[in-house]
Amino acid sequence: MNEERNPGTAALTVGLCFLGALCEGFDVQAAGVAAGGLSRQLHPTPINLSAFFAASGAGLLLGAIVRSDAQSDCAGGGFKQRATA
Repeated sequence: MNEERNPGTAALTVGLCFLGALCEGFDVQAAGVAAGGLSRQLHPTPINLSAFFAASGAGLLLGAIVRSDAQSDCAGGGFKQRATA
């Protein structure tokens, strides 16, 4: 494969990845960022790392549910119906 490298394509790729990460938010990326340091320090097995990533996703899901419930209560609707007197 004799292909010339185009710096514009590389910059576009990095820019699109950065934009995707910016829109996604750091909370979603935090486990991936922390995994490198954890692996170097704690030497986890692949099963331990998979549990770490699963717990991270489960925590995000639980936090989204709790937060959406709290926000909907502030707006007067949502999961809990308030009694009016």
